[in-house]
Amino acid sequence: MGRVMQRSKREIQDSRIEIADIRRKNVSDYFKDFSRLHREWLQALANRVKERGVFGIHKFMLADYYEYPKDKELALMASLVVSENCDILQQVEHLRELLGDSPTNMYNSRSFVRFSINRNRDKYINGSKQPMWKLANVLSRVWDIEHPTVGGHAPTIWKDRTDFESEVLHTMRTTRTNVFGALTFFLEDTGFGQFCWNLNLLALRLFRSDGLGMGLWGRGDEELLCPWNHDLRLFLSTWFPDYRRYGSTDQCVKLFGFVDDVDFFYAWLGYKELQKRNPSACSKLATTYRNWYDSGLKRKPYKWREILLPLDI
Repeated sequence: MGRVMQRSKREIQDSRIEIADIRRKNVSDYFKDFSRLHREWLQALANRVKERGVFGIHKFMLADYYEYPKDKELALMASLVVSENCDILQQVEHLRELLGDSPTNMYNSRSFVRFSINRNRDKYINGSKQPMWKLANVLSRVWDIEHPTVGGHAPTIWKDRTDFESEVLHTMRTTRTNVFGALTFFLEDTGFGQFCWNLNLLALRLFRSDGLGMGLWGRGDEELLCPWNHDLRLFLSTWFPDYRRYGSTDQCVKLFGFVDDVDFFYAWLGYKELQKRNPSACSKLATTYRNWYDSGLKRKPYKWREILLPLDI
C-alpha cells in the first residue's frame, strides 16, 4: 500500500514537472487547455450582458439623452472630456446644459467657441477638473474636419462640405487601417486623457449596433479592439496570469476564443456586477482558479461547475 501511495505521489510530481515544462514552452497552449470551461463561462457572461442591454453609469452615456443621430454623435464627441475619476453624473448634467436640447443647432451656429474665450476658458465642467476649453477643442476639431477650407488660409472660402463619418471611413479604406487608427489620426492631439481607452469606447458606441453600441456609423458590425485600462488588465491577469509572457493584450484576449474581442470588455462589465452581488463567491472563484492554474493539475468538469457562479445578472 505504501509503495502504491509513493508511486502515486511520484507520478503526480512527474506530471506537474511535465505540465510546467509545457507551460514554459508554450504558454498559449497551456492556457487554452487549462481554462476551456472557464472561457465558455466568460463568453456566456458577455452574451448575457449584451442581450440584457442595461448598463451602469459610464462616461459616454450623454448620447442616450438625445434622439437624432447627429445630436448623439456630437454628444459622444463632447463626452471625451468627461473624467471617470470624478462624479460622472454631475459632469453629464452640466454637458447637457452646455449643449442644450439640440447639440446640432449649437454646433451649426458655432456657439461652442464661447467655451474657449474670456472667463469661460478656464472654468471647470461641474464635478471635475476639466477646463471648458477642452470641450471647445474637441468640437472645433469636428468642425474643422467637416468644414475644410481651401488651402487652409481663407476661412470664408469652403470646399465641399463633408462629414466626420465619411472622412473616417475614407481614411480606413485608403490607409488600410482599423477604426482605432482612423480615429487616432483625427483626434490624437485634442487633449483628453486615457487615450486608447476613451477612443476604443467611442468607437464601440459609434460603430457597433449591439451592446453599448448605437450603430451611428458604418455597417454596425465593424471589428473593433477591446478597450483597455488598468482594471481590464487586472481582469486579464486574473484569468491568464502569464499573459505578459505571451504578447500584447490584444493578442492575449484572442486566446479566450471570444466571437469578438470586444466581448472581453462585456465579460468584465458582467463580472463587476457579479462582484457587487456576491463578492465572497467571486473571490473564491478567482483564488481557486489561480491556485489550480499555478499547481498545473487539471480538474474534472464537475469541479469547475462547483466554483463557477450562476449568471444571474
